Amino acid sequence: MHRWIIALCGIALPLIGFSQWGIYGHYLNTTLPEWQQLSQEAHGNSFAVQASGPAIGVNYWFRLKTRRIEFWPGLQISLQQLRLSPNATVTLVIHQLSAEWPIAIYPFDLGSDCHCPTFSKQGPALAKGFFVALIPTLSWLHYLPTDSSLLPPDSQWITQLGLRIGLDIGLSRRWTFTPYVGHQWAQSWQYASIGPLLDLPATNVPPSRAYSWQAGLQLRWRWQQ
Repeated sequence: MHRWIIALCGIALPLIGFSQWGIYGHYLNTTLPEWQQLSQEAHGNSFAVQASGPAIGVNYWFRLKTRRIEFWPGLQISLQQLRLSPNATVTLVIHQLSAEWPIAIYPFDLGSDCHCPTFSKQGPALAKGFFVALIPTLSWLHYLPTDSSLLPPDSQWITQLGLRIGLDIGLSRRWTFTPYVGHQWAQSWQYASIGPLLDLPATNVPPSRAYSWQAGLQLRWRWQQ
């Protein structure tokens, strides 16, 4: 995990020379309904219910000239854990590296042509700071079971789509602070090696949809005035 953080920071450093960049973090709770149902059917106990853990990321900011529609392309890493047995002896650690492209719309400030940070915009804080963001994402997932399980690791690429709402709070002419909440959806998480734990052969383990809720904070810094 620490190697991922170092790599992410190395990619982020060149962004400092541009107008705005940000760092953000949130906590994830991911529900996996198909695996939950299979564990219930196999053991009478829905143990494969929810993965959870932290995520951090960096992004770069730019926007349209005449409309308050902003873009925050960036990279994010997360680490979640999922219980894979009724007695909690098997845990699946899920590392995720994601490339995001949030498209944020400020519905109450859509006509603004000011490229300045939130602190410099005129008007009520809610009008100039509230946004709704659509987030297409490409992610690489690496599944790593606990050593005691003797299950093999695995990995996959997936696409995800998210929705996030938040409020930009201008702290100064350079700094903007943003609390946010969001939801993310993926069509299929696939780790076939959980088959024996679900009384299924590996070839019959279906993928599971993944619904992730998140709550977090972002801090953006404007390099140039």
